[in-house]
Amino acid sequence: MDQATQNLINCRAYQLWETAGQPSGRDTEFWLIAEQEIAPSAKPAESVEARPEPAEMALVA
Repeated sequence: MDQATQNLINCRAYQLWETAGQPSGRDTEFWLIAEQEIAPSAKPAESVEARPEPAEMALVA
């Protein structure tokens, strides 16, 4: 996915988050919704939960 598409998805996810009342902990949900709206043929992004946290990465490195 190119940078321009990622920027569009980011902006749309932010709009969705604001409209929903800025709830905490739902960033992945809004990103995936925006991704499907902007680039429906794109493969879904890797879930944030599946990615190691920076602290976990530091322990592995």
